[in-house]
Amino acid sequence: MIFFYGHETWPSTDRYFLIIDIADPYNPDIIYSELNTTITSFTILNQLLIAMEAGGEPGIHIYDISQPSLPEEKGYYECNGWIRGAHTNYCYFVPYLPPNYDQLIMLDISDVTEPKLGGYYVSSDIDFKSGFTSISGNRIYHSNLNRVYLLVNDLISSVDEYNEIKSFQLKQNYPNPFNPTTKIEFRIADFEFVSLKVYDVLGNEIANLVNEEKPAGTYELNWNAANLPSGVYFYQLKAGSFVETKKMILLR
Repeated sequence: MIFFYGHETWPSTDRYFLIIDIADPYNPDIIYSELNTTITSFTILNQLLIAMEAGGEPGIHIYDISQPSLPEEKGYYECNGWIRGAHTNYCYFVPYLPPNYDQLIMLDISDVTEPKLGGYYVSSDIDFKSGFTSISGNRIYHSNLNRVYLLVNDLISSVDEYNEIKSFQLKQNYPNPFNPTTKIEFRIADFEFVSLKVYDVLGNEIANLVNEEKPAGTYELNWNAANLPSGVYFYQLKAGSFVETKKMILLR
C-alpha cells in the first residue's frame, strides 16, 4: 500500500490524498481518493492513519484504515503543526508557530478515541521543523544541517525492538535433531565482523556460513547438511569479543 499527498500539477492549488494498492506493481489501483484534502502531514502506525489537517477542525485526526477504501475517523486532538512520526503508542509533532520549532510534542495515542498530551522535549539546539526525523521504539533520531541528534522517550519503559538488539545471542538451531536442513538464528548488538562456522566432533571446520561485517540486528539462515553423515556437530558464532558455541545433531 502507498499513501500519497500532493498536487496533481504545479502550481495548481488542488491537493490530493490517495491510498494506492500496489499488490500488482504493474497495475497500481487507487482505492481511496480525496480531492482538496486539508491534510498537511501524516504518518502510518499499524492500521492507523494519523494526519495533521488544516481545515475543518484543525489538528490531528486518527483514522482506522483496516479497510483502506473506507477510512474511519476514531480520534481527534486539537493542535497545529507537522507530524514527524509515530511508534509504540506515541505520535510526535512539531508546533506550527515559531519559536516553537524547537519543541517536539509527544501525543499519547494508546487510546485512539482520546489522544492526550504525553510529554514534550525542548532544545535550543534543534530545529525540529527542518531536517528529517525517524522514530524507532523509544529512540528518536533527528538530523539537520551536518548533525544527527539521538533522543530517548523515557515515557516508554519497554520496547521490544530495542531490547532485541541490545545484546549478542546465538540461538539453538531448529529443528534439532534435523535432517538434512536446520535453521540458525543469531543476534548482534553492534556493527561487527561476524563469523559463523560449523565443526565436527574432532574440531574440523565443516562449513563457513558467515564471514563478513554486519550491522546490529537479528539474522537467520538455513544450513543444509545433505552431504554429511549423521552425528554431532557444533556451530560457533564470533562477533567482536563475543564467542558462543552450540551443539546440534544430524539424524538420518
